[in-house]
Amino acid sequence: MFFVSVSLSYENATTRLSRMCALQQHLDVVVSRATVLKASWCSCVLFAVTVPTTGRRAIADATSSKRGGVERPEEERRERRRARPVPRGMAWRSHGTDNDSLVDALVRNRVLKTRKVIDAMRRVDRGNYCVPFSGQNAYEDHPLPIGSNATISAPHMHAACLELVHDRVTENARVLDVGSGSGYLTSCFAAMLDQHDSYAAGSIRAEEVEDRRPGLSDTKYPIVVGVEHIEDLVDFSIKNVKKDGKVKYLEGPEPLVVLKVADGREGYPPYAPYDVIHVGAASPEKPIKLLKQLANGGRLVCPVGRGWQSLRVFDKDSNGRVSEFDAMGVTYVPLTSAKEQTDGSKGLFA
Repeated sequence: MFFVSVSLSYENATTRLSRMCALQQHLDVVVSRATVLKASWCSCVLFAVTVPTTGRRAIADATSSKRGGVERPEEERRERRRARPVPRGMAWRSHGTDNDSLVDALVRNRVLKTRKVIDAMRRVDRGNYCVPFSGQNAYEDHPLPIGSNATISAPHMHAACLELVHDRVTENARVLDVGSGSGYLTSCFAAMLDQHDSYAAGSIRAEEVEDRRPGLSDTKYPIVVGVEHIEDLVDFSIKNVKKDGKVKYLEGPEPLVVLKVADGREGYPPYAPYDVIHVGAASPEKPIKLLKQLANGGRLVCPVGRGWQSLRVFDKDSNGRVSEFDAMGVTYVPLTSAKEQTDGSKGLFA
């Protein structure tokens, strides 16, 4: 009996030991898998740190439709997925000490690529469109305040927008600049139309002057219309254009540049249709009223979105059909009323 008892105890001990070994092996597998997961998680964290802001948001949207337990609207998720990362070399790196060195930096960082755009930005000195004695370098690659809770956008944003429309700014193009602010980009558009700096007030034939009356959309002639809903900013932009030696653009019966006080959300019908429309503030949705003023074959560039925004490009073909794509993720002040802007609750332009 004693031998049988010892034998049974030995078998029980062996069984328990086998079970303990199996449990240990199972724990080893669990620990191993946990280590792999930890390494993968660390890699994800490292990747999230190194990708651009737009990339991080895109990754977050790809993995979950919720953040903080709150369901996102489908439209916001779709807009985030559509936005593309800011092109390499673009963001905030193109600094200069004067206008030429600023343009050189934009070229070096591959923001500026087209000769027509490069020449225009060289001939329009950004320093003449910033607030004097603001204590900030006008040639650094970031926005600067110009009063009325508005800014002049960062140089890389201006350059990117000009590059997107350069092939539509042809000899007799009409351009609408919504939210013209300091007048800088409006002057750049004019310089693109006046490539050889040969425009002179009154240079158009007398018989063509009558055709330049507002509202005659069947006659092509070059003009850049800047609209801004803050009257002080319109006055500021006119002074800037003159200070930059472009007074000829403003004079005569057929000026190349027209700066008006108007609600940009409504566009500016008197000179429509436009071959190019640029919007310097974010529309919460597709800018239907502006698209109606876009000529067939024209292009409209406008930030679109609430909170998360993308710089959206709208093309209208020869039959009036509109297609669109997102050029990059951006952050702009909303396209809003003059009162809301001057109240100071809407932030700054990009």
